[in-house]
Amino acid sequence: MLPIKNLLAPKHLYALCLGYTAVISILFLMPGTSVPKMDMPLDKVVHVSIHAGLFFLWSMFGLQKIQNRRHKFFYSSIAFLCLLYGIIIEVLQELFVPLRHADVMDIVANTAGLFLGIVLLYTYRKYFKKEK
Repeated sequence: MLPIKNLLAPKHLYALCLGYTAVISILFLMPGTSVPKMDMPLDKVVHVSIHAGLFFLWSMFGLQKIQNRRHKFFYSSIAFLCLLYGIIIEVLQELFVPLRHADVMDIVANTAGLFLGIVLLYTYRKYFKKEK
């Protein structure tokens, strides 16, 4: 029998993933007057960080669910969905958010964030999670 703590862990991680996604969605879709002005490089660092975290969190949740089966397919799917999410956010900003515009460089930064998330995930798996 599994301890109760282990049974609840995926649920908490799932809630964290959903909450993180909701918070960044709200922040990305705020009108331009609500967003503090940032220098161009800092804006891209924010995009890289947010998308690295997005990929890492959802992948960590997936690690608990897939249990060493089909890792590459799962990670590829998560990366694709995170990239699609970033593109959709940019399109929504352009079409519906006042004083915000789509930026191709934001999508490039989002993609760089996905690669950073992949590096973080594999580093975590290599050094902190002994898999069988």
